[in-house]
This record gives sequence, structure tokens and C-alpha cells, in this order.
Amino acid sequence: MFGKSVTITCIGISAVILTGLFKICFVTDRDILKYKALIEECRKIELESQNSVATQTRIGVRKDIFFAQEDHNRLHYRIDSSSSLLTLSPENNKLEILENLSNVQCWMQEKLYSVGNKSMQQMRHLQASKGVYNLSKQEFIANDVMLSLFRIPGHELITTTPSSKAFLKGKAEDIEFTVSGKTPRFEAHQFNASFTPEGQNP
Repeated sequence: MFGKSVTITCIGISAVILTGLFKICFVTDRDILKYKALIEECRKIELESQNSVATQTRIGVRKDIFFAQEDHNRLHYRIDSSSSLLTLSPENNKLEILENLSNVQCWMQEKLYSVGNKSMQQMRHLQASKGVYNLSKQEFIANDVMLSLFRIPGHELITTTPSSKAFLKGKAEDIEFTVSGKTPRFEAHQFNASFTPEGQNP
């Protein structure tokens, strides 16, 4: 009697184990349908994320950018904007980040040098009602830009209008500059400027 009970128990345990192994090793039609539904849901989520565009409004934007030079000095660029609209959008399997800036001012050190024992810098200042900063490419562009160049004392960037007169001043139809690498690249197109010899009034 005892032997018969042990045999029945072993058969029952074996059936449970075999059923479990069957479910682990074999995929049922119901499992296949669930798997296909899951794949389809994942594709929908991926497609929605690829076509989605995220935006953010920012107030009082400031960007400080530094460029290390071979003489161990650092050129300093600063971009100020009263407000901006930041846009993140998928582009060719990459994320493109654009920031549309309003009421833009930029101060840019072109070079640092010395005259005798006196530290000097050549600085560019520009103003524009609008500009676009491409964070993906580290590139800034703007249209209808007022542009001035100064030579002023010191190696610290000045973000107020210098007391000295600009030696070059005018308006550019558009400008662009990149801020990647050690050497920034700046271009002004259709630049109508007037030159003032230093030490003289314009």
C-alpha cells in the first residue's frame, strides 16, 4: 500500500515537472500572439518617439564659451538673450537641438596680447533681434547684425559697452560662427562698416 502511494506521488510530481518543462521549452500559439502584440506596441512607441518634437521656453539665457589657446590663454565668448525657445527634434536617427534666441548680444574675445607690460584684448560685440544657436553643431547664426570691434585694456571679457570708441563698426546682413575646437570660426556677410583710427572721434 505504501509502495503504491509513493508511485502515484512520483507520477504526479513528474507530470507537473514535465508540464513546466513543456511551457519553458515550447511556445504555444497564444504565446506567439502575445509576442506579436508586444512587438507591434514597441514599434508604435518607437515611431511616436521618432516623430515627436519637444520644446522648452527659457528666460534670461546666458552662454559662456571658452577656447584654450596654445599660449595657455583662454578666449571667452558670451551670448546673452532675453528669452529663447529650445527645440529637440529627431533628424536622421540623431537628435537635433536648436535654440531660437531673442534680443541677442554677444561679446567675443578675438585675441589677447600685450603692449609692453600692458595687457590688451581685441573684442567683438554684436547685437541682433534674433539668432539661432545649433547645439548639435555648436554653431550660431543671426541676420541684420550690428557689429563693433574694440581694442581695450585687460584680458578679462567686458560685457558692457567699452568707454573707448570702436575702431570698426557697421551692419552685416548675416553672421555665423562655430564654437567647437580650439579656433573659433567667424564670418560676416554683406558687412558695411566704417573704420575709425584709434584716438580719433568717428
